[in-house]
Amino acid sequence: MFIIYSNFNTQIFLKMKNMSFKMEFRGKGYEKKLASKNEEHQTSPNKEIVTEVSGPEPGYVSTARMIMYCALTILKEKTNIPVK
Repeated sequence: MFIIYSNFNTQIFLKMKNMSFKMEFRGKGYEKKLASKNEEHQTSPNKEIVTEVSGPEPGYVSTARMIMYCALTILKEKTNIPVK
């Protein structure tokens, strides 16, 4: 929902305050980890994961949280991220 306005309106603020979101993420990968990061799987992915994420209004509140958690994950898991 996009809201465009020129004057602050408390009704719009209250609508945004009561908004929420729910998203589903699907990922495919491999059941077994390779011994080395330099190796490549010879078969198609054989494992699927489904995750549901939900939270408060997706604009100002949740966007900042999502970006922060993405950055933290990259920093904490950088040794597990394949580089090509």
